[in-house]
Amino acid sequence: MDLISFTGRTEKNKVLLNWKPENKINASHYEIERSTDGIIFKKIDRGNAQGNHVNFYKYTDASPISGVNYYRLKQTDRNNSFKYSYVVSILYDGSEEITVYPNPAKDKINVRLPVTGGTWTATIFSNTGKQIKTTEVSTANPVITVFGLPPGNYILRLKNKSLQKTVKFLKE
Repeated sequence: MDLISFTGRTEKNKVLLNWKPENKINASHYEIERSTDGIIFKKIDRGNAQGNHVNFYKYTDASPISGVNYYRLKQTDRNNSFKYSYVVSILYDGSEEITVYPNPAKDKINVRLPVTGGTWTATIFSNTGKQIKTTEVSTANPVITVFGLPPGNYILRLKNKSLQKTVKFLKE
């Protein structure tokens, strides 16, 4: 498949793909395929080619897999011959942010994590960077006790095998 461009990026909890084909004259349709290993691809959607009046196409993967997602396009022509595009890899970490609530906190904080499954190491730092507390949290029930901490601003760092996220919170 001759492409002028094929790009992807994350936005919030989605992956946005854009492509511009060079030759669209005989194109029948496009299939978007995704892989988690770059070897075995599965079709995730199909769209009809729009003829010569469309200069670019876009697709939103609303359910990307946490980690590296590999995408390729399969262009099928009107005579059922097809070609694959080159592969675009996108690192998706589950979302753009973590949420801590209530904030300000009294005795505990609840954490909404960007991905599900597994455990995370939670470390609380003072606003001067001093490590205060470290604990393991599960994505099933991410609650961290902050009882006994003096009132003030804190930084919560959450790490798992592949990701690290930080968020600030206030202890009353």
